[in-house]
Amino acid sequence: MITDYTENNTSLDPDEIGGLKLSHITARDELNRWEQDNILEAFNWIEKQKPENLITDKFILELHRRMFCNVWAWAGSNELAIRFHYRLVRIHIFPNGNGRHAKMMADLIIEKIYHRLPFSWGSADLSKKSTARKGYIDALKIADQDDFKALLRFARS
Repeated sequence: MITDYTENNTSLDPDEIGGLKLSHITARDELNRWEQDNILEAFNWIEKQKPENLITDKFILELHRRMFCNVWAWAGSNELAIRFHYRLVRIHIFPNGNGRHAKMMADLIIEKIYHRLPFSWGSADLSKKSTARKGYIDALKIADQDDFKALLRFARS
């Protein structure tokens, strides 16, 4: 017998379940329902706050945290800095220095927003051919598949 699966009743894969706070959620439609409830709570918060400065790091993180904090352990978390770094590297804004620029931007997010020490980025000069640079490039390639664990691990190594 062939079952007609839609995206909504598809089981979540292990990577998606990783940061999930609610262990009883196993399907996409359940996840969507819980996220939507959390998003409504965030919307109510916004209505009460009437924020004026929407384009600040603090507001962006707080809004994300409020939208998903009941569902995801990583809501509004440091992975934002790694994803931001990856996006900067990927769009390749400048003719040269994109990786170094993106790493410094990620470090500034960690320091100024999260008040933590900057990433160590493999504790090596990544502008020169080395094992560390290969590890960094490999982690970026894995991030191309929307998996940021290796890049986050490398940034902290």
